Amino acid sequence: MKNGNDLGVVLTAAPAISQVKSMPAASKQKHFKSNGKGGEERSLGAQVRMFATLMISVIASRYVDYYRAAVSWSPLHDWHYLLFALIVSFMAFPIVYKKAQQSRNDPIFVQLGLVFSAGIGWEKMLSSATDLFKP
Repeated sequence: MKNGNDLGVVLTAAPAISQVKSMPAASKQKHFKSNGKGGEERSLGAQVRMFATLMISVIASRYVDYYRAAVSWSPLHDWHYLLFALIVSFMAFPIVYKKAQQSRNDPIFVQLGLVFSAGIGWEKMLSSATDLFKP
């Protein structure tokens, strides 16, 4: 027995428009939580991933510089630079976090790509500034 028209289309019950609008998005449930002020903030896990991506991008920028100069580089032996990467990441994180808040609806890889490219930019800017003040 068919429920529908002559084309063989079966009609099913769908939620009303008001019910669909009130359904939370799955991606927001994973990466955002309510801050109690009517807004949403990123979960701690999302913030840690963002900070780790930022720090990796600062270290990757150094690796690319050495690779282009054909110099071998080991991050474990250059602990001074790892400390510099940590400081740069802490300095840049609030600004990068604020920019990433504007791209909440983008896929996670787009957001992390934004953070990665911002980290490379911050590293270039700060390492150029420190080169100016070397004796």
